[in-house]
Amino acid sequence: MSAPASSSTASRPDTPARLFLWLARQRVPTLVLSVVFGIAWVACQALWPVLLGNAVDAASQGFGTHLAIPLIALAVLVIAQSTAGILNYRFSYTNYLHASLLLARLVGTHLG
Repeated sequence: MSAPASSSTASRPDTPARLFLWLARQRVPTLVLSVVFGIAWVACQALWPVLLGNAVDAASQGFGTHLAIPLIALAVLVIAQSTAGILNYRFSYTNYLHASLLLARLVGTHLG
């Protein structure tokens, strides 16, 4: 059997660094989205203590309408953090699967 002629296996890298960059070029959109969602996820984690402190300060002044704003902000942050974490994991795992399958195909066509 001959190897399939495709653009992804036409130019084979010869060093590990070039292989890594070649794999990254194959998956630029999902790689960028994974980085963006990872940054958003960590930023939400960094803001969590600030908003929690604001909610505790507002609660120490008594329960009222002034407590609603920090609690709503905290709820929005929790939703944003969980969404960013889920999407970060999804795109990271997609990148992993595509890279491993592409490498398996590259090695298979090289040995076969």
